[in-house]
Amino acid sequence: MWIDPTTCKHYPALKEILDDLQTVFSNIDFQSLKNDPCVTNWSTDPSDNWFVNWSINLYNKNSTIDNLPVGLQEVADKISSIPDCYQSFLNFVAPNTIIPLHKDNKNLGNIVGPDKSCYQVVLCIQVPSNDPAVCGTDNGGETRSYSTGDIVSFDGMVDHWVWNYSDQWRITACVDIFTEAFDLKD
Repeated sequence: MWIDPTTCKHYPALKEILDDLQTVFSNIDFQSLKNDPCVTNWSTDPSDNWFVNWSINLYNKNSTIDNLPVGLQEVADKISSIPDCYQSFLNFVAPNTIIPLHKDNKNLGNIVGPDKSCYQVVLCIQVPSNDPAVCGTDNGGETRSYSTGDIVSFDGMVDHWVWNYSDQWRITACVDIFTEAFDLKD
């Protein structure tokens, strides 16, 4: 299920964070971050499609994240000031790879309570193509493509997968926002 991100009461702050991230990434070689201690590789098995993709945790409501690379600590501080934010991370998807079908926040109810859920807001820092055959996301059977600078949102508890069949990296920031921050009309 796709959600209109402008219905989030924190949309202006999220837009500002996206602008900040685009500035940070215009001034650094993101490939140099790959060996930073803050990086999480999604798999240690080179035969796994997740192996070449990696992430950097920026914020988690239940833990402290220290020693972020240059420029990212200020962004993480802004994200942490959003009261309805559960967590946030940068997502680096390598050329010609996919993020296989999955659901996000499967254990969220165990962490923050059974009555809480999140929508994932995706800040598009670098998207190599807006052609859905090249780069996109399928959420619950509905495919979307987007461009650098876009903000999109969906229910991450619905099965979804991501592909990047381009020859460039896809970089996004995922910000999980509690659903009560969205003003959805039935």
